[in-house]
Amino acid sequence: MKLFNKVRMRLLDDGRFKRYLVYAAGEIILVVIGIFIALQLNAWKADVKDRDLERTYLRNLRDDLVLQMEIIDEQIAHESGKVALADSAMTCFETGCPLDVLESMLTGTGNLYQRKTFIANRPTFNDLVSSGNMALLRDQNVKAELMRYHQELELHTTVINSNNRLLI
Repeated sequence: MKLFNKVRMRLLDDGRFKRYLVYAAGEIILVVIGIFIALQLNAWKADVKDRDLERTYLRNLRDDLVLQMEIIDEQIAHESGKVALADSAMTCFETGCPLDVLESMLTGTGNLYQRKTFIANRPTFNDLVSSGNMALLRDQNVKAELMRYHQELELHTTVINSNNRLLI
């Protein structure tokens, strides 16, 4: 800093005003270039941070989907068991088996009226929507499919749980 001050003072003292203006313009240009570089570095760091966050969200979405598939498989197994129980009870009823046999069949293997609540697993999706971070996902097809998937999941959850309430 002292060197720049000495140069500036010497130029003014020697009466070289034009050279001083060129020197001042050079200093201004250097400051502007420095600010521009700092802004570019800041934007680059923000972009790297956003890409890391996007990767984290995509990993979490994948994990949520894997868990949702497990929940769906459990739901299918539960419903299949109820269907098999109902089929065997209908077969027994149609063949005219005694009521005590039919009653023991239904009581011994579980009641038909017991239902399993379907749970939609969507913590990452809810976080993306509520935080406004959906914009981090760059692939528009992924965003559209994600929205479509969760709309269908909401519909299926509502239908299954409404049917469960009606059956009970």
